[in-house]
Amino acid sequence: MAVQAWNRVQGQLTYLRLLDLKSDWHEATRVPRDEELNRGFKLGYKALERDPASADYRFMLATMHAWREKGLRLWPDQAAAETDKIVENLKAALARRPTWFEAWVLLALIKFQAGEIDQQFKAAVEKAIETGPYETSVHHGLAFIGPRVVDRLGPELEGQVLDLMRTALDNPGVDRFVVEQIVMSGMEELFLDKLTSDEGLAKLMERFQKKRNEAL
Repeated sequence: MAVQAWNRVQGQLTYLRLLDLKSDWHEATRVPRDEELNRGFKLGYKALERDPASADYRFMLATMHAWREKGLRLWPDQAAAETDKIVENLKAALARRPTWFEAWVLLALIKFQAGEIDQQFKAAVEKAIETGPYETSVHHGLAFIGPRVVDRLGPELEGQVLDLMRTALDNPGVDRFVVEQIVMSGMEELFLDKLTSDEGLAKLMERFQKKRNEAL
């Protein structure tokens, strides 16, 4: 379940708006092979030497390190080193483009994946909501994170995340995923007003409740 959700979120975030560093996997239609990642890293870091202030290159490199980290999770030390590279590149990108909501939500996802629910994680969640409150990638990412950490965020940020998830239920690009995350985490009571006022959402809730109950 978590792996499938993570794959969906990664796919949402991997589209790179670059002209000279696009590779044939940039639309996230498949996981890049090692040789493609290696080529991408070589091109990306070479480009960064020419243009060290580029937020685009930093975000691209962070995304590629995220793919590599995913493939190294059986080797925690190596995966942790990739996480450090992801965070380093995202922070550099955000220093240059602080309103980049995709970068904020990816930072939150990476910190969550590493089990680091710290102030940097909370700041990334808050900034993702602030900069992209109606964006599908933010809805998707925080719908995945929110139910799993909402009780660790503090009252104010918890309220912001729950409000964002209610907004996401009105987003036809992500509503099914949001309902799935709500039901599988047993949080229906918090969203019953939204889930029962729309016939489509109500049917989704019933379908995922059945799936959850069958898995028990």
